[in-house]
Amino acid sequence: MINKLSLIDFRCFENSEFRFSDGINLILGNNGSGKSSLIEAIYLSGRGKSFRSNYLSDLIRHGQKTSFVISNFTHQGDSSRLASQIESSKLIMKFNQDSIRKRSDLLDLFPLHLVTPVSHNLVDSGSSFRRKFIDWGLFHVEHIYRHQWSLFNRLLKQRNQALKNRSKDIQSWDYEFVSVSESIDSFRREYFKSLNKLFIDIQKQLLDKALVDINYYPGWNNDNNLGSELKKNIQRDLTTGWTNLGPQRADLKFNFIDSKRNTLSRGQQKMIVFTLQIAQCLELANQGFSLPIFLIDDIGSELDKFHLTKLFEFLKNSGLQIIISAIDHPNVDKKLIENMFHVEQL
Repeated sequence: MINKLSLIDFRCFENSEFRFSDGINLILGNNGSGKSSLIEAIYLSGRGKSFRSNYLSDLIRHGQKTSFVISNFTHQGDSSRLASQIESSKLIMKFNQDSIRKRSDLLDLFPLHLVTPVSHNLVDSGSSFRRKFIDWGLFHVEHIYRHQWSLFNRLLKQRNQALKNRSKDIQSWDYEFVSVSESIDSFRREYFKSLNKLFIDIQKQLLDKALVDINYYPGWNNDNNLGSELKKNIQRDLTTGWTNLGPQRADLKFNFIDSKRNTLSRGQQKMIVFTLQIAQCLELANQGFSLPIFLIDDIGSELDKFHLTKLFEFLKNSGLQIIISAIDHPNVDKKLIENMFHVEQL
């Protein structure tokens, strides 16, 4: 849980401090006031990058060379501090007095989840969004998965290079590729099984009925062994110059109950995304890990009062710390909100 956020020369903030409570925290402000920058600063603390820009220089207040983001939070029951020094060409991060060497270290220290206006991509865009979603959960609950995932990506690059070179030994290299791929798949299957149970339960609570069910696709024919599938498809792989089957092609397949995808409103799609994201947060707790901070940037106007109220009531009782940015006060009972403040910087 984050308790205090201090910003120095970050985006539009010269020197500002913000305090957060348990439960739902609401940040209100006009466009350009800095409300999304607060969400961005918290995200930076937990991920070591921005979700709004690929350039560190964009995060530094105009006319300055360096900015700082300092997050005071509770970690394993102790008061802790994450400090980020942002320069145009590098990001320096420290946890208390220790340097952060890898962004993956932040997953254990400062877990968080983010929903933005483009999070509907999880439902209606390419499979890469859904692979990243399921991998994020596994990075938290299965530390060995991080190593397996890194090893797999290295093997995939090597296999693709061998395909481009049309190496005669390509199939002899497939033993390790298949072994690691099946390990990745095994982790994903078990994780999805647990996640899907939560998804079904939360969906009924937020939407009153199930609109969607999900199936896991491993990246090759479910009924066949990956090794045999690679052998059958070797000519296609050689023609394209890359590996067409494997965990890099995995996906979550959405089946829309009593409707087609394009008949769901954007609000319903957004509620499905919220359901998935909340399920993933609560699955961490089920696995014995700390609940992530739940960030919602620009909750917007796509949810009507009924669905907004359902969402806020569920979040309030979830045990999560929630930080939401919005232009106007959402159309919900103010008693559902623990802490609210306006940002007015321009």
